[in-house]
Amino acid sequence: MGNTDECALKAGNQIQALRLLFKVGILEYSAKEVELTAK
Repeated sequence: MGNTDECALKAGNQIQALRLLFKVGILEYSAKEVELTAK
């Protein structure tokens, strides 16, 4: 049963990491859009 918990924890960590990357990507994209419109 311990293995199942570990897998669930790893999956949760991966999802959190993906969400973080997604947020960072959106922020970078927004920053680029602002730079383009500012020029």
